[in-house]
Amino acid sequence: MADQSQQQLPSTDNPSTVKIQDTTSESFSYSPLENTDSERSIRLIMIKPVKRLTSDIECELVHVKFGDKPNYEALSYAWGSDLTTRAIKINGKTLLVRESLWKVLAKLRHRDEPRCLWVDAICINQSDIAEKNSQVRLMPHIYRKATTVIVWLGIVPVDMLSALIASGYWNRVCIVQEIGKAKTIRVHWNSKSLT
Repeated sequence: MADQSQQQLPSTDNPSTVKIQDTTSESFSYSPLENTDSERSIRLIMIKPVKRLTSDIECELVHVKFGDKPNYEALSYAWGSDLTTRAIKINGKTLLVRESLWKVLAKLRHRDEPRCLWVDAICINQSDIAEKNSQVRLMPHIYRKATTVIVWLGIVPVDMLSALIASGYWNRVCIVQEIGKAKTIRVHWNSKSLT
């Protein structure tokens, strides 16, 4: 029997996809970033640790200034064409993210400490065009300042090298700005990784 707290809604973008929406809590809303000509701000998510891998994904979203030299990892991944969404908790409220991102966050969270990430789909208010344009211009700087750029491929390789080459991830236009100047790159495919 389906959980009474979830409701399936047809996607307006693609009638063949399904959105799973948590109707028991308030939806998350963004507060504006404070950016000036001399100081740039971004948002970071702190993924809370879990003891069980089946636990809900809970995060805190914080505003930071580059001048404060924040310590974070940046995620580089392909959003994919599947528009199915899943709920995560941000600051105690519900935010719907694509299922592909939900799976990444579920795999990346630690068991014993928070994990600090910059993820474009969450850290940028996607419905605010002015903010989105401003933050996209900052992306080369965001990836360059990250301690590690996590490249998430989400594939299970039979042969690692051929799987890496065959992945559609490398065909993305923005790949150079995301990983081209990274200090450290860690490539993930499901539970395996390569630094």
